[in-house]
Amino acid sequence: MPIKKKAAQVIISSLILVTAILTFVFYTSHRDSSFRLITTSTDIEKFTKIEALPIRLSPFQDLRNSLDSLVSIHQIEAGCILSCAGSLRQAAIRFADQNEATILTEKFEIVSLSGTLSKHSSHLHLAISDGTGKTLGGHLMEGCLIYTTAEIVIGVLPDLKFLREYDQASGYRELMIYRR
Repeated sequence: MPIKKKAAQVIISSLILVTAILTFVFYTSHRDSSFRLITTSTDIEKFTKIEALPIRLSPFQDLRNSLDSLVSIHQIEAGCILSCAGSLRQAAIRFADQNEATILTEKFEIVSLSGTLSKHSSHLHLAISDGTGKTLGGHLMEGCLIYTTAEIVIGVLPDLKFLREYDQASGYRELMIYRR
């Protein structure tokens, strides 16, 4: 019995060591050498500066596609939505624990738009309300069409880089924050 217990301890220790080595190799090979990973709040020595980029979207523009295009054109490494006011004539939202977007075709007010933006990958949530004030929200998907306007202010964080990397704990690609 003690030999089996000792063997199990050796195997577990070896697996932990291999995981640590693979994690180190992954992070060092997948990041720009001018950036370093921020892993905890103690890694942040100072606040980062932020620049505001205001935009207005017009009727029939696709909210998600427009944001993705803007991030790509301006080569934004790290950004966030500071504010958004507007309306939709069609909403495409992926609700919690669903695999596909739900398309809603009526007039909606944009109650909230929030999330992170990066030319590498963005993660955005949308909350909308209908004519009775009923509010729905979830992941912003392609297919949200502007009704009258969308007035958006994007915060650009020039000292940071946002990437999405696989996280064993969640099983998803999660935000990783790097500082220049």
